[in-house]
Amino acid sequence: MYELMVTVSLLVDDIHVGVERLRHSIGIPEPRPRHFQSAAGLDAVFCRVHPKYAIGPTRLELVAPATVDGPDLARAADSAMYNHKTRTAATARSA
Repeated sequence: MYELMVTVSLLVDDIHVGVERLRHSIGIPEPRPRHFQSAAGLDAVFCRVHPKYAIGPTRLELVAPATVDGPDLARAADSAMYNHKTRTAATARSA
């Protein structure tokens, strides 16, 4: 069906500011609440580039550092952060 499908990930400081900037600059649709995801030390949102999947099947992913506290802090301190198998951050213990 498609000759080429790629994934685009942008690292940003703030997910919500990044989404608003892209909505105003290139006109992406507003992401639904379920498109926002969080994990230990990481916030992400998966934006559609066009409302119709047949026109824009690839999602635009924005990733930002998240506040880590409680039990997740110890786990996050011992591991590196990866984005599509690419190390984007490391701690002294995981380097």
